[in-house]
Amino acid sequence: MNILSKPEAGNPAPAPFVRAAPTPAALYQRAHAGKLMIMEPKAAREPVAADFFHIESVGTHPTGLVVTGRFASGLSSMMASSVREANEAEIASHNA
Repeated sequence: MNILSKPEAGNPAPAPFVRAAPTPAALYQRAHAGKLMIMEPKAAREPVAADFFHIESVGTHPTGLVVTGRFASGLSSMMASSVREANEAEIASHNA
């Protein structure tokens, strides 16, 4: 069937496929997949083992993104205002 021609009676023309743009959550998850992440502490302090995680999923929330991760302690969620990729020094100390 030619989608540019008039559809036959009872057979509507198929809708063209349009790929949706990736969401900010999907872009963030792709950019950080497999990387060691760290929760930013609210008070100035050195990071502790419980602050490190690997991203499991990213979703949207009216106030920003919701990041769920796998922590070494087995916890699947913690509340943090900010997360970021761990830098090389933090990765080295975490792996030591």
